Amino acid sequence: MSFNYLWTLNEATKRMYQSFRDDVKNQWEKRDWRILKERDRKYIPVKIKTRTRNTINGLVIYNCRDYKYYDEQLKKWVRVCLLDEELELPKYKRTCQDIKNNVIEHFADGKRYIDILHTMKQTKFSTTSISRLF
Repeated sequence: MSFNYLWTLNEATKRMYQSFRDDVKNQWEKRDWRILKERDRKYIPVKIKTRTRNTINGLVIYNCRDYKYYDEQLKKWVRVCLLDEELELPKYKRTCQDIKNNVIEHFADGKRYIDILHTMKQTKFSTTSISRLF
């Protein structure tokens, strides 16, 4: 009976990264639920959106609520995602800050694009994505 150690190692790392992504997703969705219960009553929930963020360990797909409120200065309804504001995530930016810090740190150490790609395999970036981050 032969035992393939490489196959089990690959499966274990995939399960580890998947459990990390699931943990982050659950934490963010619990925080969104807490925001819903503790929010100021001027914010009215509109709908639940699916958002995607790229972290060091891969894509995290989570659900969050959009809210609307009436802005007295602008004299119109404004839509906002309170979870993104609490987590300090920009609205249209999919890449988390930890990836950007990691890329800058590797460039400071004198590593090349290929070396950086090998250290962050789960992000599935290309060399152009890394150059845009830098």
